[in-house]
Amino acid sequence: MSPSPLISIILPVYNAESTLPIALQALLRQTYEAIEIIAVNNGSTDKSQEILDKAMQTDPRLKVLRTENNGVWNARRAGIAAASGDYIGFCDADDIPQPYMYERLIAEARRTNAEITICAFQRVDEITKRVLSTEMTRFGNSIVNIAKDPGILPSINTALWNKLFFAPVLKNSISFDSPPRVLEDMMFLCSLYPYCKVVAFTSEPLYLYTVS
Repeated sequence: MSPSPLISIILPVYNAESTLPIALQALLRQTYEAIEIIAVNNGSTDKSQEILDKAMQTDPRLKVLRTENNGVWNARRAGIAAASGDYIGFCDADDIPQPYMYERLIAEARRTNAEITICAFQRVDEITKRVLSTEMTRFGNSIVNIAKDPGILPSINTALWNKLFFAPVLKNSISFDSPPRVLEDMMFLCSLYPYCKVVAFTSEPLYLYTVS
């Protein structure tokens, strides 16, 4: 059996002291063990850095970068540059991946040779914790050759956090001298499609996206 590929998970952090401990716990308790978590503290002025320092002392899989507050685009780019994984995923500091999320996604990525593997997700109310909707289930458990069927692309949600990317493809993402502050996820994702052949979908909701 081939060795387990390393997954790098990039976690941009900005003034997230109230939600960061739960997100970190969810990442550090993933059932897939061959992971590194790269937290990018994007100029936080609260206790986020203290939380990261404490977690880093107890788990060597967590790496912390400190940058100025120059937006989530640049935070993610810094994380990508530091990542050593064969695959790369993203998580927001106020969201919760299911404990088996990356185990499921990497298994599907390896089975299908997909450059991007996508799971369904749930929108969850920040206060009540009620599930508001379950999304990205329409493709079921399927494999799509996007070169042959590019018409599906507008139907794929543009967030990065419910996806696992083959690292060599991800490193082809577009770069800007002055990155956008809106629609940055969409622009980032669309810049990758020319380098992809296969996208794999799983209908199981593996990510909890918090709605404030």
